[in-house]
Amino acid sequence: IGMNGSIYMGHEFNRYHGVNGGIQVNYKRGKVSSFVNADYSRRNNYRDVHTDRFFNINGSAAEMSQDGEWRFKSHNPSVRAGLDYDINDRHSIGFSVRGNYYDGSDDFSMLSNLVTGNNGGQWIDSRNVINREFTRINSNLHYIANIDSTGRKLTIDIDHANMNMDHHSTFDNIYRN
Repeated sequence: IGMNGSIYMGHEFNRYHGVNGGIQVNYKRGKVSSFVNADYSRRNNYRDVHTDRFFNINGSAAEMSQDGEWRFKSHNPSVRAGLDYDINDRHSIGFSVRGNYYDGSDDFSMLSNLVTGNNGGQWIDSRNVINREFTRINSNLHYIANIDSTGRKLTIDIDHANMNMDHHSTFDNIYRN
């Protein structure tokens, strides 16, 4: 008989706060071993973008300046659980199941100015938004036979996975001279 486990937590800061945490529990009693893991993360990141590019277009000097910001947010809970049963000293059977969910978005805005020759520039104001949602459920049924004392084993696994992803993107650009 035995039980052990752990708990973890974390925090991040990049203009916005993000967190993560989880718990793991293992339990064994007689011929039965089991475990449960649960995790959660919330990411919330930010980046400033500034670039200046200088190049030549048909013999004329050109400059492109870009200023923007990128914001990324996501929520990601997951759970994993399993159970093993020792039939005897040489044979065991078990199963495990895992589920994930992911909900995230990117919001990237950029203001670009292209100046060539004597013109005042061409402005592009862009806003790009990407939303993603993902679910996954995996399961496994397994059998293990210890053939001899040298470590040779026969294993049989049956796995099943179900995944679904929704992805929506918009790219809006406004051009000005």
